[in-house]
Amino acid sequence: MDDAHDQRIAEDRRRWSTPAGTAAAERVLRALRDGTDWRDVSAEFSGLGDRRDLRGIPLADADLHGADLRDANLSHAVLRAARLDGADLSEAHLAGADFTGASLRGAVLTGAQAGAATFSGCDLSEARMDGVGLMRAALDGAVLRGASLRRANFAAANLRDADFESADLEDAVLMSARTEGASFDGARMTGVRGGRLAP
Repeated sequence: MDDAHDQRIAEDRRRWSTPAGTAAAERVLRALRDGTDWRDVSAEFSGLGDRRDLRGIPLADADLHGADLRDANLSHAVLRAARLDGADLSEAHLAGADFTGASLRGAVLTGAQAGAATFSGCDLSEARMDGVGLMRAALDGAVLRGASLRRANFAAANLRDADFESADLEDAVLMSARTEGASFDGARMTGVRGGRLAP
């Protein structure tokens, strides 16, 4: 990572640490829990670039099950150990986001772009992730049992010790992915491109 990139990440996260940012993050969290439109918060918080902009937001340990985050920009957001079971993150921008240890059972990430995001130790069982971009993402130790991963792009991703049992990986891309210790028992692998499944 270069200095400019690191600075962008720091800026994305720092804006939520101001009094206005902290209040805005609390309003976003409340809206997500209540099922109201979190996008309205952007009209009140000048630190946001547009109505979808949640870059760098701190949501670690948050209970966001069933939350509507479609098309949200959560790049560099911190969602460690968050509970996102059944949440809708379709078409979301998740580049560099940290989901370490989060639960996303049955979540929808169809078409999401999550390059270089961290899903280490996540539970993504039964998640719908068709067409998701996970280039250079970390999914080491993640559980993806029964997940739908058609056309998912795992190029150069870390899949060590991940559990893909009974997952659908039809037409997925695994070029340069690290698969040591990963389990693909019963997974559908038709049309998978690239990659060697390491024992």
